[in-house]
Amino acid sequence: MGVVLATTVDRERFPHGVLAGIGAADSPDRSWQQARTALRFTTSRRAVVPYDSLGALALLAQVPPDAARDNTDVAAIAGAAEA
Repeated sequence: MGVVLATTVDRERFPHGVLAGIGAADSPDRSWQQARTALRFTTSRRAVVPYDSLGALALLAQVPPDAARDNTDVAAIAGAAEA
């Protein structure tokens, strides 16, 4: 894991295979939190995710993992994804 502090980021310049979350806050600590949240939404198809592109999805990152796992709708979606 690495951290890059920059005022601008060219998403096309990240090496192939690197997953990156990009924070957008004015303060480094908030930007770091945002980048970590965005990183949770990266995939091999969407390797670089800016926090400000998440919209309401960013709220899902605040749901405690146990609460999400215990939800019947989430369990059903997870089961369908495994099939």
